[in-house]
Order: sequence, then structure tokens, then C-alpha cells
Amino acid sequence: MIGLKNSSTNIIPKNNVIVGTRVGVGKVAVNLLDIAINQDLTGIVVNKSLLKPIFLVWYFNSPKVKNRMESFSRGTTIKGITQSNLKRILIPLPPLAEQQKIAEILGTVDEAIEKVDKTIEKTERLKKGLMQELLTKGIPVGRQYVVGGRQGKEDGRRYVVGGRQGKEKREFKDTKIGRIPNEWEVVKLGNKKLFEITMGSSPPSSTYNSKKIGVSFLQGNAEFGEKFPNPIKYCSAPQKITDKGSVLISVRAPVGDINMADQEYCIGRGVASVQLKKDSFNSDFLFYFLKFSKRRFERYSLGSTFKAIRRKEVDNFKVFKPNISEQKKIVEILSTVDKKIDMEKKRKEKLERTKKGLMQDLLTGRKRVKV
Repeated sequence: MIGLKNSSTNIIPKNNVIVGTRVGVGKVAVNLLDIAINQDLTGIVVNKSLLKPIFLVWYFNSPKVKNRMESFSRGTTIKGITQSNLKRILIPLPPLAEQQKIAEILGTVDEAIEKVDKTIEKTERLKKGLMQELLTKGIPVGRQYVVGGRQGKEDGRRYVVGGRQGKEKREFKDTKIGRIPNEWEVVKLGNKKLFEITMGSSPPSSTYNSKKIGVSFLQGNAEFGEKFPNPIKYCSAPQKITDKGSVLISVRAPVGDINMADQEYCIGRGVASVQLKKDSFNSDFLFYFLKFSKRRFERYSLGSTFKAIRRKEVDNFKVFKPNISEQKKIVEILSTVDKKIDMEKKRKEKLERTKKGLMQDLLTGRKRVKV
């Protein structure tokens, strides 16, 4: 404390508001303890007979004020806001009870968003663990998986592979890319009986357009989505085309990202496609396996500054091949988890739209709340 008193550091008493005015411009919070702040922060000591600190935090988090703060930011390397500009922001003052109620409503929505975030995080961890197990060891004999709910509590899909657990066991063998069940095979993507590989080629730039003339064009992983691409350009004179259902690989930096073609695409130099020739391989299984194998793709990439994979590396890339029945079961389990994640993400988007609408209505006085 003696050091603080002898320094130029400011101490902000607890239960006031701290605003990022240099690094992390616009970030705001109530300080629950007495704190010392540096030049990157500004403390606002609140007259609590007129203003609730938590209401002020919500107001600073509103889109209107965030945009205003951004417009005040100045600086080339590190942007900042001056105190004089901060003082120009007008603060609405509804009655204290109404301020508290508004903060409670917005806080309730925020808590709901946090719960959804935790569910998404938990489900993504589940998916990661399932991919590690299912794509290298297969489905253990007799193992039961419950996806999408708690067994006996909520509806969930159950997946059981033949045999009684503890009575039958899978036997494994060692391969150059890992230990796998005895009945699985290791095959190369260059196996022409199973796959057809197409390396992308960039058409003349004069054939690109955004008017939806020609075929949807993918230059690289910039257009890749979670599973399917989000094309923004089209090509009127495509050179390399891949069919719907093929697996897409990013072969130029960043290397190894995977998508699936949900339609016909023209592919540029940053993309390679793998199309299946036989029914002995499931395209979704290949998608999940290659997505799981991204680090191996990265190890095979060449170039010190600009990483890339050549046709040779794609041809020689090894993948596991369970029988088609087990591939489909693995896909069904993983796709069920994906649907759960997708459902929660949509729920989060809906809550965020609700929160945004409430902030616009309640923090501007457009709608009043009854206390």
C-alpha cells in the first residue's frame, strides 16, 4: 500500500466501473475489489444514488455505445480513447429500480448463453474423444453408446455392436500409421480402384464473378465452413470440377482443412478433391477420418514460408478402411454428436439475437420494464 501511495497509480474503490480505453478498447466490468489501474484502463466512480454500476456496464456493452467507442479510437500501433471523448458519451438515467430490473433481464439471457456455451464445449470434447476411439479402434464389441441424452433420463440414441461385452474381444495389429483392428485395412488415397483424386487448377481471373454466372468456385480453405463450403465467387470457364459428395482437402497454406462438396464445384489450386468410386467406402467416414488426420497432412506439407501438399503426398496418404457396415455405424454416432452441436449453436444464435434486441429496446427506453 505504501508503494501505491507513492506512485502515480490510481486506486478505484470496489463496486465501480472499469473501462478499457487503450488496450482492449471498450471492454467494461464492475470491479468487485479495490483495484489499482494503469494507463490502459479508466475507472468510473459511480454516483450510486443515480446510477447502478451494473446498468452502466450493460449500457457500455450495447451496440450503439460500442460503435461510438470505436469511432473515438485513435492511434496507429495501439488505439486508445481520451478521457475527454469518454465524457462525451451520454448515459440514460431511468429510475434505480428499473435500472436494476433491466440488468437482471439481460443477465438472465447472458447466463443462458453461458450454459449453452458449456454444453457446446462439453459436446465437442465428447466428439473429440469419440473420434479418437472410433476412428482408430473401431466400435468395441458389445459397447453401448448413448448420444444426445442421459441414459434413462432423456431420449438418446443407443448404438450397440454385436457380441456381449467381456465375452468377445477385438484383436489388433500394428501398421505404419498406428494400431488398428485385425479386420481393418490400410489403403492409400491414390488407390484408383477406390478413389479418384482431382488437384485444383486456377482458371483465368477474368472468368471469376460474384453474379452467380457459371459454377461455384473454391480457391482454398477461406471458403471452407464447418462441413460444407461457403462459396463467394463463381467461375464461367471452370477447368477442374468436383462432384457433389466428394471430400475436399486444403492443399495450400493452411494445409489439411477438410470439407465435403454439397454441390458441384470448380476447385482452384488450393483445393484437392477425393471422389469415391466404389460402395466399399462411405464418403462421410472418409470426411471424418481425414478431418481427424489433419496433423499428418501438416507433417507432409512442404515449403518453409508457404506450406503446400503435392499430388504425390495426397496419393500416398494412408487411411483406415473398416468394413462398410462399421463405417456407417461410426458415421451415425459422430453425425448424431454433430447434430447436437449444431442444434446448440443455433440455440446460442437465437439467444444472442434476443439479447441484442433486448439491449436495443431496454437500454434506449424504447420499451420500459415494470418493476
